[in-house]
This record gives sequence, structure tokens and C-alpha cells, in this order.
Amino acid sequence: MSFASDLQKFSGSVQSMFDAVLGEAIIGVTDEMVALTPAQTGNARSNYFWSADSETFATTDPASIARDGSPSMERAKSFAKDAKAGGMSVMSNSVSYIWDLEYGSSMKAPAGMVRTVVARWPQIIGRAAEKRAMK
Repeated sequence: MSFASDLQKFSGSVQSMFDAVLGEAIIGVTDEMVALTPAQTGNARSNYFWSADSETFATTDPASIARDGSPSMERAKSFAKDAKAGGMSVMSNSVSYIWDLEYGSSMKAPAGMVRTVVARWPQIIGRAAEKRAMK
């Protein structure tokens, strides 16, 4: 083996590690967002979507709404499998009242969901990196 091929192999393994950490972080962010989102009907919790490079305006089929937000978690896990570090991953929620929830219309999330999770990003990414390091 040459130095160049060793370096290429190392680079590939590092990229795979970064991709895996990103995937874990996507799941962690979604888990926290769902948990923080008020769940009177489960609609807001069930409408978190991930996409690469741009916001999506998709919504969950009303028949699939779950108070526990499981549709959002299932989509996050699916997206996380193929997420690539170095690109952009965008989380969105298109329910009409999500902005109101973020800015205090519910006593269950007076500090909002996004702002709280953004403030916790260092802990979320640290936990994701630790989890991947153990595998």
C-alpha cells in the first residue's frame, strides 16, 4: 500500500464517522424538538421534516398524526441514515401555528422549542459523537 492509498482510506473512514455523528445528531435534535413541542393533538409534533439543502413544506397525512410525534421520529431516522456531513440538513415544520408555539402561545413551551434546542446544540452533538465513538 502506498501513502496516498492509506491517506484516501483514512479520509473515507473520517467522512463516514462525521456522517454517522451527523445522523445521531439529527435523531437527537428531532427527539428533543418533539419532546418540547406541545401536544394537544400531536399535529405539531408529527410534522417535523428533514431535507437536504432546502426547507420542505410537506405535512403529515392527517390519518398518521400521533400525539407522541412518532411520524417525525421515523422520518428523522430515515433521513439520518443517508445524511452527509459537509452539506446542509434542514429541519422544518409547516403547521400554520408553529411560529406561535415557538414564541410562547403555549405555557408548555414558553421558551420555545427551536431556541431551546439550538442552545443545547453543543450537548446534542457531543452526545452524538460519544455515542458513535462507543460503536
